[in-house]
Amino acid sequence: MDEDEGGWMLVFAYNHKPKKPTLESGGKLPTDPYKGNSHINLKDLGYDPEKNPIEDIRFVCSNKSKKNPAFAHFKTDDAGVKEILTTGETKKINDKMFEGHVKLDKPGNA
Repeated sequence: MDEDEGGWMLVFAYNHKPKKPTLESGGKLPTDPYKGNSHINLKDLGYDPEKNPIEDIRFVCSNKSKKNPAFAHFKTDDAGVKEILTTGETKKINDKMFEGHVKLDKPGNA
């Protein structure tokens, strides 16, 4: 998949408000990266990673708090993260999955 030149798809988008529960809506393709609250697993779209291997997964996370604004934009090629994205199985999530990730500039600044 290409980074900003096409070949990528938004599959998880959650606008989590501080101190409020995140209302998850699985099985629905997100249409807005900033206002959406939905996700879809690649297997639900009929995606076959054997035929089209995933190169890497990109994450864009932001905290728009006035006191502590933060932004993280990175990618990883961790096999466990790819499996979670494909199957939706989250029981295997651990901090080691994100070690060695590649930090990226903010979208639009790359």
